[in-house]
Amino acid sequence: MNANIFKEISQSSDPKSLYKYVAAIIFLKWIYNNTVVDKYNFSIVTLEKNKNISIRSLKNLNFNDFPGEGNLGGHLELIFRELEAENSEQLGGLFGWIDFHNNCLQKYDDRHYYLKRISAICANINDDECSVFSQLLEVAETPSIETPPSIASLISGVINLTDQEEIFDPVCGNGSLLLSCAAVLENENFVLSGNECNHSVWFFAKLNLLLNGFSSRGILHKDCFSEGVPRYDEKQYDAVVGHPPWGERFSDSYHWILESLLPNMGRNQITFLDYAFVFAILGKMKCENGRAAVLVSNGMLTRSGAESDIRRDLIEKNLLDAVIGLPDKMFTTTSIGTSILLFRSTRSIKEVLFVDARSYVTPGRVRNTLSDSAVKSIVSIVLNRTPLEGISKLVPPTEIAGQAYTINVPRYMNLASSKIESDPDFLYEKKISLRQEIDEATVVIDDILQMLKSHAN
Repeated sequence: MNANIFKEISQSSDPKSLYKYVAAIIFLKWIYNNTVVDKYNFSIVTLEKNKNISIRSLKNLNFNDFPGEGNLGGHLELIFRELEAENSEQLGGLFGWIDFHNNCLQKYDDRHYYLKRISAICANINDDECSVFSQLLEVAETPSIETPPSIASLISGVINLTDQEEIFDPVCGNGSLLLSCAAVLENENFVLSGNECNHSVWFFAKLNLLLNGFSSRGILHKDCFSEGVPRYDEKQYDAVVGHPPWGERFSDSYHWILESLLPNMGRNQITFLDYAFVFAILGKMKCENGRAAVLVSNGMLTRSGAESDIRRDLIEKNLLDAVIGLPDKMFTTTSIGTSILLFRSTRSIKEVLFVDARSYVTPGRVRNTLSDSAVKSIVSIVLNRTPLEGISKLVPPTEIAGQAYTINVPRYMNLASSKIESDPDFLYEKKISLRQEIDEATVVIDDILQMLKSHAN
């Protein structure tokens, strides 16, 4: 049934413009399926940390009879308006931008048809709404590169999250990285917060957290630079994670960043915003025991000039704790090489740990990945700061200075052998993966041979 939702949309003249309607109606179905009645006979949906969504005005909603005939667009608009009014902290401004009457849908002669079909299909979803919403995120093509699940799990592990902490992502995208952080914590005593500047992506992020049972009040529609230079009297967090955009260029609208986040750097010396994002993330890290993990492109680890001076500053201030070089082809939309930079606000040691994760890769047809056991092994190396021949190395600042403050992992070690004898679980999964590749290749070769034989006859 899930495939029917996206099949129906794909047949419209502008599929992308309809995804927000599907997301909103999936959310409505989730509310219907998760409604409970409290002792005052008020209908609510319970989230983590006792943050509830009140739906008192909708307690007579029967999704099994929905949608009916008549002004469906007006009916939906009223429902979402009442939801926002009752839950301003969680849902304020979330649905008001979706026009069920005019703008987007009026260009379709069959506007009511699509609304009704989307509503009817969502009403008959067999799987849980969260699963369907995850599929929607994959096809919605929101304008951001989503963090692959295995990388998100790795970031969540190396930042060493504990309960009762506040976790912040200043460039949160659709919220997937925050949810990965939540997945490693055993209880509900933590807070998720984030900023997203793109309105449609922010909409998906809010719904993503809600459908996964978390409060969305901390997900704000704002630019991570909108507050200017982070001040010490501003809100800071125990753990900050981020997957900022790569290779964005400076423009005149960002001239103040040079004067604040990147002082003493001339306009002609800085081309990209990469380190501006890093400094914005570091500014949100608590001064005591704060941690930050940032997914970056490898280009910013080696560029000379002003960026080399920035890396020197990070090393001299003893903020950089580890660099994890990731395997190639981890993303479906880009072939850019990537790494994770791990920062700590209070460090008693000077060495920086460099980890080469390329040996742990599980090859894939579309993109490579890291298995659960590989992620576990890498996290253990980082948290225990374990040097392993060809895989990880503790590098003193003097050696980094001798490399002109280049912090690309291959500069400090050679690629380890693909045979990692100390990790039997990884070897077993690697063997299974290789067998699958051989089986798939055998099928393809057999098909080609069969085709050649038929042509020969």
